[in-house]
Amino acid sequence: MLWAACLLVVAPGLAFAGLMYLERDELQDQTFADLRAAGGSITWLPYFTPSDARDIRLDYDMDSGYAWGAFTSAQLGAAREHCAPVAAEFRLPAGPRWFPRGLKAGATPHALANEGYAALRCWSGNFGNFTMAIKTSEGRAYYWSAGGR
Repeated sequence: MLWAACLLVVAPGLAFAGLMYLERDELQDQTFADLRAAGGSITWLPYFTPSDARDIRLDYDMDSGYAWGAFTSAQLGAAREHCAPVAAEFRLPAGPRWFPRGLKAGATPHALANEGYAALRCWSGNFGNFTMAIKTSEGRAYYWSAGGR
């Protein structure tokens, strides 16, 4: 009888956790053209994402509005036009496990610069406020939203 009562308490929580998992998605190794052809996933990219973007990786949670992404491009100058350097007191939040080691949680703009990254605060009409770290030597940009798009 006790196990039945426990099941009644635990089962709804497990079902809810399963539904939350369904609201999360991850894509990788895509090109901008692939995502545009697919439709919906392009909304998780800043509108100024260069058309030559490749090796795109997205990890997003539709319920919270949190998103993490990365892409490689030879045209990262457009991103810089829509962004400004982060404030000196900026600290990098924890990112997904696939972010490179140089993007450590708690890193300062100075520490990021020592790793070869430019840390920028950006705005994109479709995406809202977000932060971007660009490693020009690799042509790679990493970005994350603060949630609540």
